[in-house]
Amino acid sequence: MVPNALSFLTYRRWTAEVKGLDAFPRDQWPDNIPLLYFSYHIMVGLGTILLAVLALSVWLLARGRLYANRAALWLLLLMTPFPYIATTAGWITAEVGRQPWVIYGVMRTAAGISPRVSSGNGLFTLLGFMGLYTDILSPVWPAVLTPAPKPYSRQAGRRYVLRMARRDAAERFSACRYRYSPSGYSPG
Repeated sequence: MVPNALSFLTYRRWTAEVKGLDAFPRDQWPDNIPLLYFSYHIMVGLGTILLAVLALSVWLLARGRLYANRAALWLLLLMTPFPYIATTAGWITAEVGRQPWVIYGVMRTAAGISPRVSSGNGLFTLLGFMGLYTDILSPVWPAVLTPAPKPYSRQAGRRYVLRMARRDAAERFSACRYRYSPSGYSPG
């Protein structure tokens, strides 16, 4: 334990006073303290695990042993859902922790509703964002769905890259205004 570390993390001063829940009136406490407690610890714990696996992976990669280490590759594969879980736990921490306030000390969540916003407006906004994200992602899908050359090996990958580079160069050359012939350049 580092003395006064929470003071520094919260207020950026080593000697600041950090108040606990017992220093606040009970009606200003978050609604679900156990959920807040566990979601915060899940977020921090998974973040720490992710940083440790990142450090291990960088260390193995720097020594050229990451891709040959099956255990490390399995660990990286199994870590795939952890960032999503940590992000969701962080979101729960932020939303439950701010209760019962929309703006701390100014507006409570009970006063934060919008009576003039209908369900149709909410649905329209949701569909608009879905359409926007669909438009943004539409150029990506062909690249995602295009299979890699099979069977993939470094040699096959190099041949594929060289073939694409030759094709690109040929297309560029054929699009030139002037063509090369043994007697020199002539208009195409």
